[in-house]
Amino acid sequence: MDAAKGPITVLEARINCNTKSQTMEQIEERRKADLVAQKPYLEDEFLRDVPLVLEVLREHRQVVEIDHMPSELSDEHAKQQYNEEWKKLMEHPAAWFNNDASYLGAIDTAYKFKYDYLLEAVRVTFEKDSTFTTAAQVAAERGSVAALTVLVDARTSSADPKADLCAARHDGATALGRALVPSPTSKDPAGALRFILERTSPGLLESCGIENRMDFHGLVAHLARAFMSPAALAARLDQVSPTGLKGEIGALLHGTKLPDAVKDRLGKVRAFVDLHDSLLAGADHPGLPPRVARVWQLASQDPNGVFGAYEGMVVDAKAASHEARLIQWVNKTPHPCRLTLAGKSEIRCVAYSKCGTRLVRAEDKVVIVSDAETGFELHRFVGHTENVTSVAFNPADPDELASGSEDNSIRIFSMKTRTCTRTLTGHRCDCCLVVSQLLLCMCKRICGKVSSLESDFS
Repeated sequence: MDAAKGPITVLEARINCNTKSQTMEQIEERRKADLVAQKPYLEDEFLRDVPLVLEVLREHRQVVEIDHMPSELSDEHAKQQYNEEWKKLMEHPAAWFNNDASYLGAIDTAYKFKYDYLLEAVRVTFEKDSTFTTAAQVAAERGSVAALTVLVDARTSSADPKADLCAARHDGATALGRALVPSPTSKDPAGALRFILERTSPGLLESCGIENRMDFHGLVAHLARAFMSPAALAARLDQVSPTGLKGEIGALLHGTKLPDAVKDRLGKVRAFVDLHDSLLAGADHPGLPPRVARVWQLASQDPNGVFGAYEGMVVDAKAASHEARLIQWVNKTPHPCRLTLAGKSEIRCVAYSKCGTRLVRAEDKVVIVSDAETGFELHRFVGHTENVTSVAFNPADPDELASGSEDNSIRIFSMKTRTCTRTLTGHRCDCCLVVSQLLLCMCKRICGKVSSLESDFS
């Protein structure tokens, strides 16, 4: 090339970056040694984090009696698997690490083994769980912030980190909903609640005015008041389905510390979401305004005045949606239904417990008990071989119920032991089932006669 002061000649050359004059064997050994040097740190993380999640999974197994879970789901087994994986890596000769693809693959295996192991343990635990519970929901209910952190980090390494935190079961239970109804042995219910909001809805957390040192009941009170705003509902619907939102509001109603006036208004908010479920579900649809606009527009036309005076809501809706035209909703009369629970198949019978806190239903061949306020599934009893046609609680024992089926049997279930305590066979129970203090069932025979089965209980 030419330059101002004369020609410059460019010659080919090889640059030696090996400034330490190392041999190829030394370079290969150094790569392997660098990876080995990381083992103590990775092992400390593994032994710190994995037992936290395995504890949650084992507790879930004990509660729902998952028979298919392997007995190897233990801290000792996890440590053994970890050591075996490192043994495989160290069996490779030093020259193998000089291959860039092999070296990067070894690093990836070493750093991701903890998450891969946990995701496999979670998959095995929940793959046959008919309730579609997630590990994050179980950890949230138990107030295990550490386990939640590890689970979200594990998801970050493979998929959407918020997937488990936002997933809703068929009964509306989400991680937030389960955190709002913690188990009696919950470690840190306030911490779990705050963690989920920080990871899924930080804007909602900020708008609630929640402080770091606020206790669980303070968090619940602030969140309850936030959900009375169309803006908060719209923000939360960006993360969870309407079914999940109804479950979360139900979980707030489950708390006993909220004033009656707050509970009454929250109940109306949930009925509002229940009524407009189909319009609020899913992403934006052609021909409809964006979802945030739909929430505001429907709220402004709500006949129950849940969110405030009609005139003020119209102004707010126009400002929020930037559209002057509102959805012309035909149902202007108050909606009597406060909550809809969706089953997976035909529901043939439902019954309230005497105290009104639980609801049992006959769904296909299964008897399902739910919390009457949240809608969350509490128990699931199987055993009938044909459709269950009738269910009822025992008035004398709120933890006992009976079911009648087309398989000509009556089963008595205990919610304390989660088992069937008695089975009566040879009776057609397709008409009506009533449980008294003596657990008497009156079945209508084919001939039309009515006979008492009291002797069958003796």
